[in-house]
Parts: sequence; C-alpha cells; structure tokens
Amino acid sequence: MAYPFRWRRFAPPLWAALVVTWAGTVLVFSLIPNPPVPKTGWLSWDKLQHASAYAVMTFFLGMRLASTVRWRRSRWFWAALCAILFGALMEVAQGALTTSRTADVTDAVANAVGATLVAAAGRLFGRRYE
Repeated sequence: MAYPFRWRRFAPPLWAALVVTWAGTVLVFSLIPNPPVPKTGWLSWDKLQHASAYAVMTFFLGMRLASTVRWRRSRWFWAALCAILFGALMEVAQGALTTSRTADVTDAVANAVGATLVAAAGRLFGRRYE
C-alpha cells in the first residue's frame, strides 16, 4: 500500500497495534460472563456482533499484511484465515474455560462470514492499490 512518505515508517506498527488491541478486546469480550441475550432467530443481533467483530479483525490484519511485500497478493486470504481460526479458538475456549459461556457453531459461522466478506471486498476493491 502506498502511504505518504512520513507515514511509511509508522503505518505497519500502527496496524499491528490495532490488530493486537482488537484481538485482546475480542478475547476479553468472548470470555467474560454476560447476561442472557434474547433470541430472535438464527440471524440475531448476536450474530451481527460476531460478524462485525471478525470483519474488523480481518480488515486490520489485511492492512497490516499490506506492508509485507511477500504477502501483498494473498494478504486477504491469510487475514481471513487467521481471523476464522481465532474465532474457532474463542468458541472452544468459551466451552472449555468458562462456566457461564458455551461454544456455539453458529457463532463460529457468523465469525467466518464476517471475515470472508471483508476478505472478498478487500481482494476485489484492493486491486487498484496494489
């Protein structure tokens, strides 16, 4: 990605800091106890929150990988894969490490949908910036 001259040094560490901060935030919110959420069907507010959280994570990862020449072409694939794996691990951790949370396959699917949509959009619209 072409950054203005003064930002070339700061952009990769900035995106890395955003990735770490966002992943930590998702980790905390995935493992803390929460009040029951009313179910409104399969596509509920909870699923939208999952998809949005992992979409943002995929975007931050993809932007961080943009500064790595070796990964520039396939960065959106790797960003989505990392976000999906992180989401799957969070679901396993919810089932194994907490007593108030349960692992849910539909949450993992929502995570994957959010990550995949951003990766597809990044790959489609990001070509003009490569």
